[in-house]
Amino acid sequence: MVEAIGQYGHHLKPSSYHELRNQCLNRELKNTHKILETNKAEAAKYGCSIMSDGWNDTKGRTLINFLINSPAGNMFIKSIDASLHMKSRKAIFEMLDKFVG
Repeated sequence: MVEAIGQYGHHLKPSSYHELRNQCLNRELKNTHKILETNKAEAAKYGCSIMSDGWNDTKGRTLINFLINSPAGNMFIKSIDASLHMKSRKAIFEMLDKFVG
């Protein structure tokens, strides 16, 4: 690539860090959305399993990750800070019920 730039000459205006970063990020975001849509379609067609994983971070917060497993693979859905709800079974049930429903 560097050789190709050298062959073009000093008239070539390189992309800025901001231009490269935004273009790459937007392209990857589109690719990720396509993959998620494919996984969602597979989950709707063949069914899926809902998984959750709870853990504590370095600040002592209780976090719960929600994922879906389907024939297309695993898909992260969201993470919830459940620090305020861990002492209440009803609050945890409602949080899980919102996710499933």
